[in-house]
Amino acid sequence: SDVCSSDLRQFLFVKSEAFFADPPKIFKQAIRFLNLPAWELKQFKVYNAGGGFPDMERGTRARLGDYFAPHNRRLYERLEVNFGWEEETWG
Repeated sequence: SDVCSSDLRQFLFVKSEAFFADPPKIFKQAIRFLNLPAWELKQFKVYNAGGGFPDMERGTRARLGDYFAPHNRRLYERLEVNFGWEEETWG
């Protein structure tokens, strides 16, 4: 069964990099999306700072990028959000 566009409005899609870059901003966005009263956290504790993984080989990254490109384009169109994964460089 396919999710219809009206159902997608029930989801808030956030790029994790945006959240890690500015947690208070994305938190406020989530609070507004959920139609909750304004609320601010005093601090945002980091539980998973990332890292600890070896860099991905360029060839592997290129193959994965090529494979997922059409799927990502359909996802962007469906969600009306461009996560910019094609522009990212890894490793």
